[in-house]
Amino acid sequence: MEVKAAIIYIGIAQCLFAALLIFSKRPLNIADKILGSWLLTSSLLFIFNFFIVYYNVQNYIWQVPYCLTVAFPEFLVLYTIYITSGDTKFQKRYLLYFIPSLIGFIAIFSSYVSNPNEFFSLDVRRLGLPSRLLTYLLDTTLTGYSILSLWLIYRYKKRINNSYSFESSKINLTWLTTVIVGYYLTSSFLVIISKYYFQLFEYEVVTDVGNGMQLIFIYLLSYFGLKQQTLISERKPVFLNKFRFKGSDPEKYQKSGLKEISKVEEYLKKLVDDMNKLEPWKDNELSVAKLSELTGIPRHYITQILNDNLQKNFYTFVNEYRTEYAKKLIVSPVYSHWSIVAIAYESGFNSKAAFNNFFKKYTGITPTEFKKNHIRAAKKHD
Repeated sequence: MEVKAAIIYIGIAQCLFAALLIFSKRPLNIADKILGSWLLTSSLLFIFNFFIVYYNVQNYIWQVPYCLTVAFPEFLVLYTIYITSGDTKFQKRYLLYFIPSLIGFIAIFSSYVSNPNEFFSLDVRRLGLPSRLLTYLLDTTLTGYSILSLWLIYRYKKRINNSYSFESSKINLTWLTTVIVGYYLTSSFLVIISKYYFQLFEYEVVTDVGNGMQLIFIYLLSYFGLKQQTLISERKPVFLNKFRFKGSDPEKYQKSGLKEISKVEEYLKKLVDDMNKLEPWKDNELSVAKLSELTGIPRHYITQILNDNLQKNFYTFVNEYRTEYAKKLIVSPVYSHWSIVAIAYESGFNSKAAFNNFFKKYTGITPTEFKKNHIRAAKKHD
């Protein structure tokens, strides 16, 4: 009983405290509000389980926490939508994702009114259709929404190189992928047990395991959700044909807002000039939003011009500047005593691995090989 109580008390306290911290974040974006609401809803799950454990009322309210469990994947997919899209306004149509929970609560009410004794049976196999519906809802919602969330993250990662010039855990959402996969696997296991194996496991055992796993995921959501920054993401990737200043068709730029070829030339010239003079690429966390603020060019225009005129995404464009600068430092006698790592950071890369990977992709050889080739060439020349 002490362990059960500890898990429930910690779960309630963690959900409420983390929700308070989330709602205290500034600026508070839509994704944060969804996460805070998600944590508050999860606190209700622990509160209902408190009554089940201490007042032995599982025969009366067990369906409610079961239905609240359906809300977990609903909040998960909604949070994923907003964290990967960068939207700043809540779209009412996304409330449709909560239809499974609404159906569940309607099933609870209708089944209670029609036949409470049958509804509150613990053996799922003997429940009436409205009650079995909860199990089907959890199965389909858990699977469908988990797949949708993973697909949204995958699609976001396909676009990420148009928004960031670096690789980091701050932007790759690996933590969220881990939460989705982990929650799906553990919840699916518990659903199977609750559907078919109550004769092997007591209801309290399933509840205890569920509470423990829920607490782990609450900690993950709280910790990484508080650290998660607002991400930059264009909903639709830019796919444009090769642009040529002479003979180009202005119509495609009119559709995007770039109405004059001269405006495109102006933006491109300013972008290149500012990259050369101001050297913003030395910022190892340079994003398209930061570059937009520095140059005064709207960020979606930067993305469009790079893709259409230079056939490069933002990540490649910035890291080519960094690599060219790094090549100069490697061959310079002034920096001959510098390590490869020091040169990487001086050039704007945020890790040795990122530097080595892009350098080899760009030049065909590693920075170390490039340095050795330069030394050999210098000796032959002497």
